[in-house]
Amino acid sequence: MQIRTLNDRELDQIKAAKKAANDKLTDWRRSLRRNRKSLTTHERANLENNLAAHKRVTGKPVVVVVDGNEIYLNYELLQRFLKSLDRQRFTFYSFCVEGLGFSRRLSVSYGQPLYGRGYGVVEFFELPPRQRDLLSELPRVELIERF
Repeated sequence: MQIRTLNDRELDQIKAAKKAANDKLTDWRRSLRRNRKSLTTHERANLENNLAAHKRVTGKPVVVVVDGNEIYLNYELLQRFLKSLDRQRFTFYSFCVEGLGFSRRLSVSYGQPLYGRGYGVVEFFELPPRQRDLLSELPRVELIERF
C-alpha cells in the first residue's frame, strides 16, 4: 500500500501548528520553572515530572480519519511502518480506531494470506492530550484499507 505523501500546503499547516503549540508549551514550562526555588523538595520533584510529561511536539502530527473516526497521530511513524511492510510484500492491511478517552489508538492489522504466515497487529497511540489541545488546524488524512 502506498500511503500518500503530504503536499506542500499540508506540510506548511503542520509546521505552523507545531510552531504555535511548541511556543505555548515553552511559555508554560518557563512559567513553571520561574517559581522553582521557592518549592520544597517534594514539590520540585512533582514539577520535574510534570515538565517531563509535557514534551515538545515532534514529527508530522495530522488528524487521521478511519471510517469516520478521527485520531491525532504522528504521520511520519505511520508512513515509515507501512513502507517497511511494502518491502516485505504483505498483501493486506486493515485499520481500526480503538479505545476511549486518553487511550485511543490506531490498530493496523497486516498479513500474507497466500503463504499462511506473517500476520500481525501494530498499535499507534494517539498524541498526548496536552499536545492535542494545543494543535489546531491540522490536515486530515483518510486511510483506506487494502485487502
